[in-house]
Amino acid sequence: MARLVEYMDRKFYPHMNTNWDDAIFRQYILEKACPEFVCLDYGAGRGNVKLMNFRHVVKKVCGVDVDSAVFSNPHLDEARLIDSPDNKIAYGD
Repeated sequence: MARLVEYMDRKFYPHMNTNWDDAIFRQYILEKACPEFVCLDYGAGRGNVKLMNFRHVVKKVCGVDVDSAVFSNPHLDEARLIDSPDNKIAYGD
């Protein structure tokens, strides 16, 4: 699947860099975010995508994931595991 996506990106979006969707998403968040916001990164993972670093843009970034790699994500102020098998997010409303 990744090769297909790479092919389509080269074919239809040759003027865009490889992480064009991350760049568009980041720009959208930056336009909407306020310094007092607390953000939840659902499926935060280990933080491989540098464009998804919103620390110091908002008050606090919390991340959840089913993988314990979330605890090594440098873009989070706080990390928690999603409780399997009921998939509960470890935060209240």
